[in-house]
Amino acid sequence: MIDGQPCRVMDFTHRTPGNLRAFVQVRLRNLVTGNTFDTRLSATDFVDVAPLETKQFQVLYRDQSGVHVMDTHSYDQHTLDDEAVGRLRRGTISGLPAAQLIAQDSDTRMHLTWIAHQHLVFRVAGLAGIRDFESYRETFARAASSFRPLRGDERDRIVETLLRSRPLHAGESLAAFIARTGGAWKVEQTAVANGVTVDAKLEEGFAVKVPLRQRYAGRQREK
Repeated sequence: MIDGQPCRVMDFTHRTPGNLRAFVQVRLRNLVTGNTFDTRLSATDFVDVAPLETKQFQVLYRDQSGVHVMDTHSYDQHTLDDEAVGRLRRGTISGLPAAQLIAQDSDTRMHLTWIAHQHLVFRVAGLAGIRDFESYRETFARAASSFRPLRGDERDRIVETLLRSRPLHAGESLAAFIARTGGAWKVEQTAVANGVTVDAKLEEGFAVKVPLRQRYAGRQREK
């Protein structure tokens, strides 16, 4: 807490200028206004810790008093006024739930978009100086609206490279090993990664780290 406002530390530097007392130069972001600012704290200063938690709410309805939401765990209901809701706009992008917000700090304006897809929330951010932002606003909006799920044929064309361990055959050189396994590294890179020389005589069964290309199979998400 700084001056009664909850803030997030973005960066800090501890300094001891000559014979003067040590201090900490801190860059903070106000969690209420979103503004970023710098301040200086003594190395012996204490600051209050703001207890923050993230909760999931369901929007119930909106009336003249504001937006009514419900805590999906405790089922407690709350009312948010227009100022609290701010300029957040909800809608859909490619049929997916989405929300957009234009925010700014002291010198930068941001076009922020959040899109929910397959139990994840993706953020698309466009940043520009306040004076230049309007020149890029449409570009930022088009970039965010281009988000969509992959088609089956597109997913089939994705190739990923994964680091694997494969045993060396008897009398096999690193060059022959790479040719046999289809490793993505050159022989020099493979030697360095495995801590051996290019012409090293390695024993049969030596486990060689090698990056192998394969069709992308996706990741299993925890339910």
